[in-house]
Amino acid sequence: MVRGADIDYMRSRPTIRKRTPTERQLVQQARFTTAVEFETTMTGLLETSFKNYAVKMSGYNSALSYNLKNAVVGKYPAYSIDYSKALISRGKLPNAVSPAATLTGETVFLPGRTTAVLRTQSRMIQLYWQCIARH
Repeated sequence: MVRGADIDYMRSRPTIRKRTPTERQLVQQARFTTAVEFETTMTGLLETSFKNYAVKMSGYNSALSYNLKNAVVGKYPAYSIDYSKALISRGKLPNAVSPAATLTGETVFLPGRTTAVLRTQSRMIQLYWQCIARH
């Protein structure tokens, strides 16, 4: 028995697959890989920012579910993230204290603990991705 995010679940031993995956399985695996690669560096943030919307799952898994359904676009095998549809937070975000950002080359620096730059998650994502998209 494993306990994670206040959820008890069982793990089984991994099985060795003898059959080649079906086309549908390959499509789902590619979509899942795209979403996981997008979210991997934000695990802590997603765990916190989605926890109030996670029902019988972790905040990270809730974010993964949302972004799989809404932000992964394209056709197999060329999936990508539609950043205008992706969320890294749900609900209200507190305003940052003395928010500041600087642009050096292609890097946006947010000094200190300034992560919630604006009041809503959609504006925060828009600011973040628009800054990166310009370069």
